Amino acid sequence: MIHFNPACMAAMSDEHLIASLEAQASSLTSTAAEAELIRRLEAAIDAKDDMLDSSDVAITVGEAVAQYPAEDFLDPIIDRINTLSKKLSGDNRDELNSISEALFDLAGETSRAAEYGADELNKLIKDL
Repeated sequence: MIHFNPACMAAMSDEHLIASLEAQASSLTSTAAEAELIRRLEAAIDAKDDMLDSSDVAITVGEAVAQYPAEDFLDPIIDRINTLSKKLSGDNRDELNSISEALFDLAGETSRAAEYGADELNKLIKDL
């Protein structure tokens, strides 16, 4: 049986420690509990390797939030429609004003949804 001092074991990687355990384990001298413990440690190491890194998640979420539209993203288009509307009269003017109002409402809904989404994602980042 190989004996390692605690300082040496502290410097070993998880994989190295598991390999040492497996090398020392034998079906003749190891108990079922020891074999199960080795199996569970290997599974925990594999699960750890599959976990997302919180800093990677924070970067990805930050990039996603940056893609949300600005609150005033439709203002230039609405302004152009309103300018054009002033040059029209009758039903055409009314229709263009209706389109401008619909765009204004859409911009507000989009802005509120983006703000809510950004707030929720930022809360997630803080909880990581």
